[in-house]
Amino acid sequence: MTNILVSDNSPLAYEEFSTPTESQESNILQSIFPSIPRLRDIFEFIELNYHQSIKLKEVAQAVGYSSAYLTDLVRRLTGKTVNNWIVERRIAEARRLLLETDNSIEKIAFKIGYQNLNHFYSQFRNYHHNTPHAWRKRQQQDCPKKPLKNNPFTTYRDSNTGRLIVVKPESQSVTKKQA
Repeated sequence: MTNILVSDNSPLAYEEFSTPTESQESNILQSIFPSIPRLRDIFEFIELNYHQSIKLKEVAQAVGYSSAYLTDLVRRLTGKTVNNWIVERRIAEARRLLLETDNSIEKIAFKIGYQNLNHFYSQFRNYHHNTPHAWRKRQQQDCPKKPLKNNPFTTYRDSNTGRLIVVKPESQSVTKKQA
């Protein structure tokens, strides 16, 4: 059985679990997800488990909803599906790891929950119209490799809009600046 993380106040459908650490809690609050109180437990669960092979059914069980109701609720309030949010969170972490580490693409893919490298490449291409390797190379050319002294932020250029994206370390909060 996969050891799925859940918050203390979520209904549990699993016998084994771990509660989030303080640092994980603060990362959740400053994450890529919208601040919609009705969806907090859902996004919290995704934040804590995106690096594992989680499915819609597991998210629904963790928050006490049917898969159909959860899909409808999330789509109605955000315009995206639960699976879209899982992929978006994984891609955000992939970008961070591509920028901040020298890890191989394969290692990054497995670290963020992909069991199939081709599937990771496909989803990354859908978001960035480029392979992870080419995206990393372009970012290294566009932005200085080392951040300025005492500057904890990571920057990269969004290949779709040309905007400069500023990412806070470990929080994945994003600020967009015009190019």
